[in-house]
Amino acid sequence: MGHSHLNSITTIIHIGTCEIDAENNSLSRNGRFPPVALDGELYCTAAYSAEDTILARPKLTEAPTGDAEYLGSSQTCSSSPAFQLSTSLSPHLHVSSSLHHFHHPLNQSRRVSTPSIMSSQPVNPPVLQDHDALRKMFEEKADSILEWLESKSQVSYDCDTLREIGVLLHHMDVTDDQESLDFKLLSEKEYSTYKIDSARMPNHVRHHYDGFDEAFHSSFSYPLSDPLPATELVYQKAFQIARYIHILQDYSKKDDPDNSYSIEKNSNWYEILAEDSFEDGPQGMLYGLHIGHSKPLDLSRWRALSSRQWQEDPEDLDTIRPHVMLMICTGAVAKSNNLLHGEIGPIINTIQCRLLQEEFKQTSSFPVLVISLFGPRQGRILYARFNIDGTLIVRASDIFDFEKKNQEGFDLFMRYYNCQPEDIPYSLPLIRP
Repeated sequence: MGHSHLNSITTIIHIGTCEIDAENNSLSRNGRFPPVALDGELYCTAAYSAEDTILARPKLTEAPTGDAEYLGSSQTCSSSPAFQLSTSLSPHLHVSSSLHHFHHPLNQSRRVSTPSIMSSQPVNPPVLQDHDALRKMFEEKADSILEWLESKSQVSYDCDTLREIGVLLHHMDVTDDQESLDFKLLSEKEYSTYKIDSARMPNHVRHHYDGFDEAFHSSFSYPLSDPLPATELVYQKAFQIARYIHILQDYSKKDDPDNSYSIEKNSNWYEILAEDSFEDGPQGMLYGLHIGHSKPLDLSRWRALSSRQWQEDPEDLDTIRPHVMLMICTGAVAKSNNLLHGEIGPIINTIQCRLLQEEFKQTSSFPVLVISLFGPRQGRILYARFNIDGTLIVRASDIFDFEKKNQEGFDLFMRYYNCQPEDIPYSLPLIRP
């Protein structure tokens, strides 16, 4: 059947599946797209092509019913009855001022991430896409989680405990760029163009670079008054990883006469400075302060060594993205099914700080990427963001060993440390755990 142009769209939505029949258009396709609420009406997002997003205003003709476990790990949904959505619009959305398209990432091919999970909640849910309502809910959730953390003062928390306070911990496949919807991993090809320039290192830097392997077996002495000497030792070994990553950042350069800068200089990630309004928010968890905790001596040492934000133009504050990247060092040993106190606490503080910033008052989503380093000399990648239902979704990678400096884990961590933030859609998608 020949098709020439897009005149109308008839969308049939089942629980969990959205079939798009684009009449008079040969590029119609099927896929899974969750509905979103905006301005009191239900919308359906649909990927029309690789370069366009269609956000349609539906006319509900029949309410769906289904049996779906909300945010469950194995989602099963009924396919009937269905409800029909119909509208007329162009793929460029020149239709209504109340419709919003997804922003396209800077300097990247445009794409749309379409999570496949759909809730079995009523068809007309509360309007959570109102950013004031979302921000208020996220603030309350963050405050509640932080108060709970301070009252418990545990080194780590398992999945069941986290679920009780509204935090869902899931595994993250670090080789799949879609796992962290808000960050685009630096490609292997691009990273391979950087080579370490050890000849230009000053002596004290060269000492840490050359002696990384041997430093794992070194010991440290601390005053007898230190209440946690064992965790301090673990912290120092984790700190060795952070120092090595920073050496790679500063001395990995391209062999290109037109671009001889280090990977750090070529990055648009900048350290959040003291004069930034971010610093006006709560900082206790970021700085590893034990004050205010019910059992401070039960906690290991932790600290966010680095808090970075993406700024497209270093001279223009309006080009700062809401995304934040942390590098956290902790004097504890992590497990794959747990989150450390020194991981979840800084994540919450970061979101709180962003919510309080006047320059981000029109934004409700603040993705956080964490390079988490801990004992005995290991690390993992964390990705966190509040879901539109108020649940904090945290994805954790496998745990990597860093006893030796020539391990593949360093390449992967460097690619994440130099990733690029994706644009956040106006209407937030439901995160698929």
